[in-house]
Amino acid sequence: MHKVIFLLILFVPTTAFTQNASDTSFQSFDGYLIADTAMNQGNITDPMFLIKGRAAGLTVTKGDGHPMNHESVLIRGMGSRGWDNRPLYVIDGIPGADPYGLFPEHIRSMKIHRNVASTSKYGIYGGNGVIEINTIGNFIKDTFQVSYHSMISFDQPSERLDLLTASEFRREAQSYADMLEMPVEEFFDDLGASTDWQDEVFRQVVTHQQNVAVSQSINNTRYRLAFNFRDQPGLLIQSGKRKIGVNSYVNQSLFNDKLNLSIGYTLSDLKYKGISETDSEMVLFQAYTRIPTNPVNMPADEFSFVYPYSFYGGYDPVFLINSYHNTQKRKSQRINVALDYNLSELLTFSINSGLQEIEKDESFFMENAVIMNSRISSYRERIDKLYFFNSQLNFEIPWSDHSIFTTNIFYSYQSSRFNKDINTYISNLHNQRNNALSGEVNYFHKRGLKIRWISRYDNITLHDVDEYRKHYWSHSVSLGWNLKKLVTNSLVEKFSRLEFQYLYGKAFSQPLPNQRVRPLHDNFHPTSEHVFSFKTGLLKNRLTLDFNFYKRTTSNKHYLVIQVSSYYGSGPGFIPYDYIVINKGVEADLKWLVFRKEQFTWNTGFHYQLNNNRIKTLNSHHNLAYSRYGDQIFDEGQALYTFNLSEFAYSEGLDVYYYDNEGGITTNRYDARKTRASVFPEYQVGWQNELHYHNFNLSFSMRYVHGNYIYNADRLILNELYFPNSNVLSIEFYPNFTYSKGSDFVLEDASYLRIDNIVLGYTLNLDHWNVNGLVNVYFGVNNLVTLTNFSGLNPEIDYERPVNGWDKFIIYRNDMTGISAASGYPPLRSFFMGVKITI
Repeated sequence: MHKVIFLLILFVPTTAFTQNASDTSFQSFDGYLIADTAMNQGNITDPMFLIKGRAAGLTVTKGDGHPMNHESVLIRGMGSRGWDNRPLYVIDGIPGADPYGLFPEHIRSMKIHRNVASTSKYGIYGGNGVIEINTIGNFIKDTFQVSYHSMISFDQPSERLDLLTASEFRREAQSYADMLEMPVEEFFDDLGASTDWQDEVFRQVVTHQQNVAVSQSINNTRYRLAFNFRDQPGLLIQSGKRKIGVNSYVNQSLFNDKLNLSIGYTLSDLKYKGISETDSEMVLFQAYTRIPTNPVNMPADEFSFVYPYSFYGGYDPVFLINSYHNTQKRKSQRINVALDYNLSELLTFSINSGLQEIEKDESFFMENAVIMNSRISSYRERIDKLYFFNSQLNFEIPWSDHSIFTTNIFYSYQSSRFNKDINTYISNLHNQRNNALSGEVNYFHKRGLKIRWISRYDNITLHDVDEYRKHYWSHSVSLGWNLKKLVTNSLVEKFSRLEFQYLYGKAFSQPLPNQRVRPLHDNFHPTSEHVFSFKTGLLKNRLTLDFNFYKRTTSNKHYLVIQVSSYYGSGPGFIPYDYIVINKGVEADLKWLVFRKEQFTWNTGFHYQLNNNRIKTLNSHHNLAYSRYGDQIFDEGQALYTFNLSEFAYSEGLDVYYYDNEGGITTNRYDARKTRASVFPEYQVGWQNELHYHNFNLSFSMRYVHGNYIYNADRLILNELYFPNSNVLSIEFYPNFTYSKGSDFVLEDASYLRIDNIVLGYTLNLDHWNVNGLVNVYFGVNNLVTLTNFSGLNPEIDYERPVNGWDKFIIYRNDMTGISAASGYPPLRSFFMGVKITI
């Protein structure tokens, strides 16, 4: 059970001189706002896909198309290896709330807090960045309104491996027999089938979604009630998920609108049936390597103790899927109550409180004792609860005609408990209590100067094997200067905005431990950051440009878990790591209203980010992360995930040759010259467009990612032809080619250009029928095309989940990413159409 009690008492005396609201605004400090009209549209299965490619410094990726895997999110790079790098989510003012319980239709806007200077107010929770989500309940029109949205999508695998067909396999078997000068029947028993195993296990599916919402404002009462339903079959046969959601909001105004009381409730009930995220890797490995001359559900042979097993090796993936019974349930509820009371024109009191509960269950059993997964059980994973209470007092005090101060005093108490089974040698922070106190001082000058200072003190008590206490200070300073308020000349007047900023902040991250990492007692990792920012606007803000130059430093102290083998058996071992990671880079966000006429408008946006990830210092004797394939180095001066591979020269027969350090040739790969390459891209570019012509609207979004490398183990495994054991790719293949497993032969540049989202719509105004309403019909596609030289299934790397699949036996059991492991679930391509009716 996870219990969080969050008590917040906030006193904010404020004042304002007679200027525009932006004079006393910290919006430019606080975050990058993306409203619903600027988000990706159409068939959105994951809330984070809404902002994919929509802001610099924000990396949103998904490595495969499994229905239960969500988009992974990084803000300004990765600060820790084998640890949790995800940002904090704040929904309607509730920190730590769950974004994946929301339907995309629930969301009105998202604000990405990239600067630690603004996330420092969250103390031990803000080190990885913050994403604030505001739901649509706070935006209700005065009239009675009913809206209905129906969407249908035709989904298919966007990529597939080009494996040998049955006829091609027979041809290669005969060639192999000719080379060995022996009859093909002596090593290959042709069972006469012609099976495409990818066609057998994957399918094209139809997803549909229905949404109904009712809202109205009656006198001093506003309400909104929405019901959502989504049925999404999986690409893999016998899999799919259904999700039901409810979102409601009520607001009541009293005492001549001086008192406002609002209550919101969100429910999400998800049920999934099919192969789990981890077990799908074994099934897909069997599908990719199974011989195409074997029939589906072939009879058992005399050597077989399990039905789908044959002396050709492996298992029938269709049989595995049909024998596998797995259900996952995830129920998420969130309720929040807010009260605002205007005591006077200068004094306002407000309260915001919330409760969130997440319940997860999984049931699993298998009809046959195949060695796909050792767990044959039914269990409840966990119940998490979060309580939040916030009170705030705002009042204004006249200070002077030139400058003002605002102050903020903040106290919080938090108690949390997790109930999740993790190996006993892993510290899982079962209990913790936190007392936090913070202060904030803001200064504004009418000549354009803005200064903000925040300091927060966290006193946390942790319960692991023993109880211990830790103290953490988070602080930040933000300095901004609007030159338009300071300088008046013809050149400056051409700019509608011209502002420089310097920001410094320090915050922490509290990651959840896993089976690869054991935290030290200093388990909150500090992150500090320097940012220089320039923001400008031209053409009455039709063209805006936001530049950020940052340097972010994260300190890490933890153990990496290894598997130690000895004469007496095997067990866990621990390697201590103490290291500092630096992410520094450049961000540029450009928004341009290119054209604006009565019948035609065109908005475009470019987002550029360059991030350099490096380990600054490392206090450890272990600097390599070994796997059976794709070794990565973990050392000073290198990125967190850097391949360290022997430089391949050529091969002759069964011999593989490498370049040595002198430029010569060697057959010993340990003496070879090393190739270093990072899984992180050198830079990324996003481009979005919104066009409106009469009643037609067109939007599209694309991204270009440059300079990231992937070790394509698909090629390494499926280029090596063994008869009669496994199938291979229909390109050049080699016998016993795994001898080159530690080389850069299959290390590929995975740069890519991807069209993420295209939507074309037409809006019909119902005024001609004396009805106050709109009908919008739209068509679109997600993941239309990916242009890349990478030969694997997906050049997009999922940075949250490590590589598993066929290569599970990693000597050092830390995570390894950037390896395409010949067991991938292909990404999804969706062609969709829908209708939205509002009356």
